Amino acid sequence: MCDPVSMGVAMVATGGAGAAAQIVGDTARYNAEKGYQQNLVNQNREQIKNNRQVATEEYLNKVRLEQKAGMQEQDAIVEQRVDLSKQRRAAQASAKVSAAEGGVGGVSIDDLLLDFHRQESFAMGRILATQEWNKQQRQENIRSYGMEYKARANSISFYQPAPIRKPDYFGPALGVVNTGLQAFAPMAKK
Repeated sequence: MCDPVSMGVAMVATGGAGAAAQIVGDTARYNAEKGYQQNLVNQNREQIKNNRQVATEEYLNKVRLEQKAGMQEQDAIVEQRVDLSKQRRAAQASAKVSAAEGGVGGVSIDDLLLDFHRQESFAMGRILATQEWNKQQRQENIRSYGMEYKARANSISFYQPAPIRKPDYFGPALGVVNTGLQAFAPMAKK
């Protein structure tokens, strides 16, 4: 049979080896979990970055299109004004020629010419009012696009890593001490 001291040393050595293996395993598990969690954080940040980039590009494109529509409408209104002015001048010229050929003049022809001006002003007023309404609608659209952008840009929340249990160094060490005490306790009684 083995002597009790050798047996006690063997028990403590076996307990120490088991404790060391447990600490190494716990440390490896901790590092692997920590790396996995960091990988999830990095992927989440990249996803948020890409999502915000797409949302920004979409917002800027919609705003650009609204502004382009406004400029096109401005150009169309300038053309309409020119066309209305041409029509008024043509109608006035025709009325003057007809009046001159008919021998009509004075107040009645002046009233007729003034009526052409009133009609042109009324038509321009309607065009400008419509332009103002369209401008206000475009501004509301741009505000709406801003809200869409904010909602989309913030639609992915930041990933919060789960807590990771750190390796326990004291538990296995205390287990070795306990094994040693159990192994050598019978010898202390003798």
